[in-house]
Amino acid sequence: MNPTAGQGAPVSRQLYSWGAGVENPVGQARAVVCVEFARLEVPGDVAENAVLAVSELVANAVEHACGPYAVCLRHTARQLFCEVHDGCCRMPVVTSALSSVPFEPQEIDRGGGLDALCESLSERGRGLGIVNYLSQGNWGVRRTSGGKCIWVDVSSCSS
Repeated sequence: MNPTAGQGAPVSRQLYSWGAGVENPVGQARAVVCVEFARLEVPGDVAENAVLAVSELVANAVEHACGPYAVCLRHTARQLFCEVHDGCCRMPVVTSALSSVPFEPQEIDRGGGLDALCESLSERGRGLGIVNYLSQGNWGVRRTSGGKCIWVDVSSCSS
């Protein structure tokens, strides 16, 4: 990767922004991020996984938060982060599947097992699990003055 960042403060650049009613913001964000990763010489497998993670974050923002929305790249001398900003201060709900072995029964409250399997097969609620898997757990969320920012460490998205 060649983010060309100096040794000073992190550098942040907005790549794409949109509001309510924009058609296919996930696809548009994906295209812009792909072009930028190519410009920065992000290796192919890392770029593919990071683009998928960012697509999930954009889809979550569109579905669960209000705008305005933005996709930004932030880099330091050693790391490259992709961030999705939205105008909602409500933090995402992280399912139990992210924090434990998904199908192992839990004796305390009898969770896990079939309940966890059904949850993981659900068509909804898997986006952050995918981001967690692709980034090897190197993602997070922080409040901003206008809402929140969910970020993923691009360099951790290697196969």
